[in-house]
Formats: sequence, C-alpha cells, structure tokens
Amino acid sequence: MFKMISNDDFINSGIHLNNLSEAFHIELKQPFRNKLFNKIEKKFNYKKASESLKISFSHYYHLKSGRYAIKAPMLIKLLKLAKIRVKECERNIALIKSNRGSKAKLVLPLKPSPELASLLGHCFGDGSITFLKREFHYMNTDENLVEKVKYYIKRVFGIEIIQAKKNRITCSTLVGELLILIGAPFGDKLRSEKNVPKWIYHGTVEIRKAFLRAVFDDGSVLRTKKYASKNINLHFARYSSKKENLRKLLTSIKKLLRSLGIRVLGPYQRSTYSKKGRTRCVMYILISDRENMKRFLKKVGFFHRAKLDKLRELVGRDYSYTKFGHEAEMNDILDMVSKGDISTLEIAEYFNISRKAAYKRLRKLEKQGCVSRKKIRSNLVLWRII
Repeated sequence: MFKMISNDDFINSGIHLNNLSEAFHIELKQPFRNKLFNKIEKKFNYKKASESLKISFSHYYHLKSGRYAIKAPMLIKLLKLAKIRVKECERNIALIKSNRGSKAKLVLPLKPSPELASLLGHCFGDGSITFLKREFHYMNTDENLVEKVKYYIKRVFGIEIIQAKKNRITCSTLVGELLILIGAPFGDKLRSEKNVPKWIYHGTVEIRKAFLRAVFDDGSVLRTKKYASKNINLHFARYSSKKENLRKLLTSIKKLLRSLGIRVLGPYQRSTYSKKGRTRCVMYILISDRENMKRFLKKVGFFHRAKLDKLRELVGRDYSYTKFGHEAEMNDILDMVSKGDISTLEIAEYFNISRKAAYKRLRKLEKQGCVSRKKIRSNLVLWRII
C-alpha cells in the first residue's frame, strides 16, 4: 500500500530505499549484486531462497543475473536475508526505473532542499499528479518557470522529461510517486485535503522561501491599474465540502509568510459557483501595504517574470493600498466567532465600536460565507463560524 513518509522521518533522515513502493525498480551495480546473492546462497540454496521470498525459481534466477530490475520492497527482503544494511545498498544503486521504463539516477537518501520545496509548491499551484498513473504534469504561460521546473526535476531526481512542449511538461511515475511521498496533492485538487507539510514549516529559511515563491508564482494575482487598492492576492478553489481544508491550507501559507515577517490578511471567501452539478468555493489571502509588499519582494519575490516586473512597479509608485486596520479587524472578528457562538453586542464591546458597526461587519462576513447567524429572540442574534 502506498503511504506518505512521516514528516519527522523525512526531516531527520530523508527518503530511503525502504520508503519506496513497488513502482520503483532498482538496478544494482554488478559487484554489489553478486555480493548480495552470494551472501544469501551461503545460507540457503536456490529453492529455499525463492520459497522464502515467495517467488518462482526462474524469477529468482533473473533477479540474480540482473535481467530483471528488483522492486524496492523485494530488495529490502533480499537485504534482510543477506544481512546487509540499507545504507550500503543505497551507495550501490546504478539506476532506478518506473513500471513504464523511465530511468532515474536518483541519489538516496533524498533529503529536504529548496529545489524539492519549490517542486512541492508547484504541486499546490499549476502542477498536478494524475491519480492512476502518478505522472507529474506542469503547465504555465511563463517559459522561464517551465524551464526552472525542468531543471529542478533533473537536478533533484536525475531524470529526463518524458514529454515537453512550449508551456507544458510531463514526467514519469517516479517523480509523481516521490512528490506524493513528501506531501504533494494528487488526483483532483478540487477534492484535496492536503495542507503544507511540517517539513516545510521546520525547514530552513531558503526552503520556506522556495515553497512560497512557487505557490505565488502559480496561484497569485497582482491587483494593479484596474483596482483602487493594490495588493497581491493568492486564491484557490475547492469543492464546498472541502471548504475547511482550504481554509486550513491558506492559514498555513499565511503562517509561513508571517515567519518571514510578512503580514497577511485573510483567509476570506470570495465566491461560490456551480459547475457540472457541484458547488465550488474560492478563498483567498492577500498581501498589502507598500512596506509589506516590499518585504515580500525582498524575502520571497517571484520567478515569474511578468509578475516580478509588476511587483517592482507596484512598490515603486505612490499608489493607494488596502488598509490593514479595517481588514485586520475583520480577521480578528472571524477569529473570535470561530471560538464559539457570540452576540453582536459582545463583538461591539470587545472592539469598542457601535453595535450597528459590529453588525455591519458581521453581515459582510456572512455574505462572504464565513459566518452564519441564529436569531434567539428579537434583540439577540448569535453568530457562528460556517
């Protein structure tokens, strides 16, 4: 059964041979392969060895001769029979193949790095991993971004791209399976419940920056000339049934930005719409205030050329920016409601505003789909998180 590696294991030791599924076929260097089977055959004859592994004698013979690459779980069993350590085997891997014949010169263990964090970030953005084949696809109108992703894939996984077009690339099962192991969403992302993995949170500043840059390269919009208020808006869509999962994802991204000293508003619900009989919701966070946007430019920035140029222009001119005061207050109101049912009067007293002003703000949150109200009596309305 395919399982994601635990965050603690990945942070502490990386992805090892024993974390790989049957999709990974290992070709060993000949001297080590000879050593492996010689050690096994000092304890067992051919028949007993194949029986203990629950494979036919002919299959065992082809593994020994190198005619067949060895599936990762089978290789672990062989190492146990020969009493050879996994780390020694990892140093003697010649190639790793997929079920469909793709080859990679992957160096194990695979450890956290900014390049890997960037590829994971793109999986939350314009990248996707198919549910059945586990192939990784990436598409973007910026050719520089596509080239960057191609370079990182070759550098991290030692694998060539299966198919490359001007704005789209397709990679083998090996890439998709490894990205899923470290926390990437796969299949229909509208159904995704994935959050930012802990290894990103606990990673170096460079790892956090690389992840955020990839996410914003793909999923953000810069509101400039057409809008009175200028900001960087990051939004995602999910089926309405996954609304809370989406809120958690955006909140996690917000915390990552805060860890770099960047203030963020939201998450807020922008809209809901129906398509093919399913209701979807769109939620967003935004970065505003000139100094704050300058901080984002300096600490995260964009690889996407057009967005980078827009942001440089945006922070260099005397534009009007979204004010933090009112929006931040809205976010604090939402945090209060999330703790339990609360009345309009309690909100008004806490924020030192009129009851009418508190009601107006709560109604705005209700229209955004963030809160709902329940009338207890004529002069008492309780608000709760949706």
